[in-house]
Formats: sequence, structure tokens, C-alpha cells
Amino acid sequence: MNAFHPNRKLLVLDDEADFAELVCDVGSEAGLRVAAANDFSQFTDQYTDDLDVIVLDLSMPDSDGIELTRWLSERGYGAHLILMSGVDKQILESTREIAAKRGLNVIGALQKPVSIDELESLLCMPSADSDRRSVPAQRKTFADEEIVSALRSGDINPHYQPKISLGQLVCDGVEALARWSHPVHGILGPDTFLPRLLALGHSDELASRMFSAAADDLADLRRDGFDVKVALNVEGEQLADSGFPDRISDIATERGLKPADFVLEVTEHGVVARLFNTIENVLRLRLRGFSVSIDDYGTGHSTMSQLQRLPFSELKIDKSFVDRLPGCAKSRSIVASTIELAHRLGLNVVAEGVETPAQSRTLAEMGCTSIQGFLLARPMNIGALRDFLTDGIAQLSVERLALPAESRFF
Repeated sequence: MNAFHPNRKLLVLDDEADFAELVCDVGSEAGLRVAAANDFSQFTDQYTDDLDVIVLDLSMPDSDGIELTRWLSERGYGAHLILMSGVDKQILESTREIAAKRGLNVIGALQKPVSIDELESLLCMPSADSDRRSVPAQRKTFADEEIVSALRSGDINPHYQPKISLGQLVCDGVEALARWSHPVHGILGPDTFLPRLLALGHSDELASRMFSAAADDLADLRRDGFDVKVALNVEGEQLADSGFPDRISDIATERGLKPADFVLEVTEHGVVARLFNTIENVLRLRLRGFSVSIDDYGTGHSTMSQLQRLPFSELKIDKSFVDRLPGCAKSRSIVASTIELAHRLGLNVVAEGVETPAQSRTLAEMGCTSIQGFLLARPMNIGALRDFLTDGIAQLSVERLALPAESRFF
């Protein structure tokens, strides 16, 4: 077993001393410096801000998992967290979801008795140093003037996350995601600026910036022979604006691109907000040749109705369902039925938030068209995307993604 950083630190909390010792042994083999606590008091005494991995048993006599995740969140813990318990898988996964919503970086939720191979794999994940350093910056608040200035000066730009076709193991598209290149704090995610920009009424300005910059990048990629599509997120406000189809068509035409080079991703909430105008504009966009994807599928309240009314070309399965694969029977049923429904309706299916080979394999077995997530690549700037399309894509393999060798896709 190969470790990435021999000086990484692991802290285990488990009231079963023998099991805590087992986890520590696995951590030691991975090159981590290990420590164990058998109750919450010991845990708080040994907790330090420079921990790289924490393994938590959720069913402790003196505290429960919800309290523990709240305690870590309040202290700004940003490195890797592994949850373990003998409770029902559904309870374990729900706790994982709550921890993630509190900003914790949960890399695994293991049901006891755990798989040693899976535990080894999680403990050998790359160091969380960069993740931990990014947490204070991500949680930092900025003045409205600074955020608007960053938008207008071009410091807020698209980064790109690849989508990989499971049928051919090729990059068939990228999603453009807004990132702020801050001169002091580095690359910041949308949580630090997007809600304020929208609240301040700059959604059109942000959309124009993102669409124009992504179209410029795509035109350059096409000239260099890279045949990919770019997906752009569309707010409900823009989608309901009667001038939106003309504006985005003009952006494409000015750069020698075609509507078919773009996928417009809209959320269920965005569709429902102004339903009549939205239906009209989605029809206009589809008539012009744009692909339109329904994003975060399954998280809204009128999904089936929207699939019936609107001519979508793609469906994206929300990360909250993918997170629970393959262990959660309910999620497996929901995802499998969603993929089957999409295929019956003639839609491509993209699963987002894929982070483990087990998730990739499960989705391939279910017939998912494409996947997107950290297992493949994190969002990257245009230079890094060029490198990925040139060399990185070659590193993807059936073995790395744990795809079934005799799948109908190969």
C-alpha cells in the first residue's frame, strides 16, 4: 500500500478499543502518524488543527454522530473525514449528507464491519493539506464592492470539469463553473461570491461574462482540434427572459461556433419559477440547435411534469443520489429507474459528483451515458484543460474507473 505523505496525521474516535487499534494499524501501514481516542473527552483533548484525517464512530455512548459533526464544523475542520458505524446504512448516509452540508469534507461513510480494502483506499487518498488551507478562504466574507469589482475586472472566470462518456472513455464535454481568481486567497469557489452577485442583481452581467469567456475558450479549443461541447449553467431569470435566446445565439455566431456546441443546464427550480416564458424559451433554444439539460434532477417537486412539457435533450442525476451509491438500496433504485426513464425518452444521462470507482462501475452497469466528478478531474482553468484533453484523458481506463469489462458499453 503506497502512502502519499508520510507525515500525515490520523485521529480515530471509537469506543471499541480493538477496532480503533485496527484502524490505527491500517493508518500506520499507509504512513500516517496515528492516535486514538475512546470517548469524546479524549477526542477533544487530542484534536489539533493540523490533522489530515479523522475517523469517527457515530454511535458513541457519550455523544452521537450529529453532535460530533457539529463540533468539527464549528471549529472549521477542513481536512478528510471518514464516518463509520454499525447503524442502518440509510442513517449513516443521511449523517454523511448533514456533515457535508455543514462544510465537512466527508470522503467516506463505512458500515461496520468495514471492508479493510475500502478503508485502506480512503486513508491513502492524497493529503488534505490543500483542502484544509482552502476552508478559511472559502468561508471568508468579502465586501459587495470587491465582489462586483472582481466580476467587472475579469477575475471571475470559467473553470472546466470534464464529462466522460462511459461508452468510449472520451471527454464528450465540459461544464463551465465560475471561479474567482483572488490575488490574495487564490482560487475561490462560487459560495464566496455567487449568492451576493445574484442578490445584488448582477446575474445578467455574470452570465454574459461566463458565456463570453467560455465561448472564447471553446473557439480556441476547436481551432486546435479539440471536439468538445461546453455546458453553461443558466439561472431561471435568464431562461425566462425573451431576449436570452438571441443573446446567446449572437455570442456563438460571433466566434464562429454553432448552437450544437453548447449545452445549457437549467435547474428544476429555474424551470418552475416562470413556467410559461421558460417553456417558450426552451423551445426557441432547441429549435436553434442548443442542447438543454435539466440539472439536479430529482431534487425538485414537479420533475415528471417538466420532463413531459419541455424538450430537454439531457438529464443530470444530482450528486445527492450518486453519493449513496452503491451501498444504499433506495438510491440504487432511484438512479436505475431514472436512467431507464431517460433512455426511454431519448435523453442522454450524466451523473454528477462521481468520486469513487464503485460509483462509476454501478452507473456503467445501470446504463448511464456519461459521468462527471472528482474521480475524473476537478474543475480546472483552460490551460489545465488543454493538458487534460491532450494527455490526461489517456490515463482513464476501464481498470481505473472499475468498469465492467463485459459491459454492453464496451
